[in-house]
Amino acid sequence: MIYKKINEIMKKVEFVTKDGMLGFGNNKFSVVTHDKVLSVVRQHFVDEGVLILPSQVEKGVSIPGKTAKGGDIIRMEALYDVTFLAAEDGSMLTLRVEAHAVDNGDKAPSKCVTYAVKSAILKVLSLQSGDDYANEMRLNTLTDKQTSIIAKLLQKSDTDAEAILDYYGVGKISELNQDNFSQVVERLQKKVK
Repeated sequence: MIYKKINEIMKKVEFVTKDGMLGFGNNKFSVVTHDKVLSVVRQHFVDEGVLILPSQVEKGVSIPGKTAKGGDIIRMEALYDVTFLAAEDGSMLTLRVEAHAVDNGDKAPSKCVTYAVKSAILKVLSLQSGDDYANEMRLNTLTDKQTSIIAKLLQKSDTDAEAILDYYGVGKISELNQDNFSQVVERLQKKVK
């Protein structure tokens, strides 16, 4: 059951926009944060009745160090099992994740488990992340021919296009993602029969 539920969530979420910056000095890059991942997937996990349960497998290693300016830092390294549990029947999927975090206070252990959970969600759902969702998706939208095929099937099946647009979160059929084309066609063909 858990695999089916994970698959249902994968159908609803395919992209997470990077929303944070990480790095020091001139070496900075954009990242997707834990909060951003949760904002995109949380309701889908709730709807499917899937819980996310992290547990530390091995005692974390705290490595003291110094910043370039001489301040104290702590690097926390640990191994976690992140379990995705179907509340309905108790079936589960567990992913083992190694994580680390750096902090100059007492937050390194919390940051470490947060990173492990974020990594597990991204990997289990095979989520893409990028700087600009609109540009990424625009490169992978339907061709004119595919748009025409769906328009004809909508008419033949007497289906309201708004339902499909709402489901996939787009404004018009031509903005549908290539990855969704066969799924939409299959659903509409079933309605025609």
